[in-house]
Amino acid sequence: MVLESRLESLTRDHFTTTNEDGEESFQFPAENAAPIPNWQFDSWRQAVATFETVFSAEMAEATSYYIPKRGIYDTPALIDRADDSFPAEVRPFVAAKTIEDWQAAGRCLALNLCTASGFHVVRAVEGTLESYFQAFTGQPGVTKTGWNIYLTELEAIPDGSVPMPDKKTLAAIRQMKDDYRNPVVHPRVVLSEADARVLFNNGESAIIGMAQGLKEAAAGSQIALALAGKPAATPAP
Repeated sequence: MVLESRLESLTRDHFTTTNEDGEESFQFPAENAAPIPNWQFDSWRQAVATFETVFSAEMAEATSYYIPKRGIYDTPALIDRADDSFPAEVRPFVAAKTIEDWQAAGRCLALNLCTASGFHVVRAVEGTLESYFQAFTGQPGVTKTGWNIYLTELEAIPDGSVPMPDKKTLAAIRQMKDDYRNPVVHPRVVLSEADARVLFNNGESAIIGMAQGLKEAAAGSQIALALAGKPAATPAP
């Protein structure tokens, strides 16, 4: 680029000093230094004027967007790494396809594609629900045709079974199924930003809850959630 070349030449000739080791560094000219020649200034000004003309023409045709912040979410994080919302300790128990859909859900939410965000959220939840179902029913690799089948079989697991799915997690997923998953697949349903954000937050909680359950099941122990002022229940030996 002409402007860059002229600027480098001007800097090298008048604003650069070299030490004994041959290393260059920036330095303002001394008071008794020779003035910068007019031809060099004119050459630099001409390069700046040319750059401004070309840059202005290109910017007139360039498309730019402003993406407002969605709630407390940092926009670059929502677009590029929405899956950072999953805690590191349960991340290994979140399926790869869930991660991909969650990243897509974050991008869609950031760009105000609310219904698309909701669609990817329910896909992400279903991806983890498959793993959850397989682990807690002892049916590795088995998939079902709908959330209701997964939930019905999980809810039918007798109390005291090991491993045992968390009832609160199942209740939250069933509510999500009724309120969002079933309606969002219909073209007549359009989610608002508020709807999309509620679903995004609920989906995050459901995925983390299932991943936590998968982690505990893999470790052979399930620990009850500790309430304030009350110790967590200790599993029987």
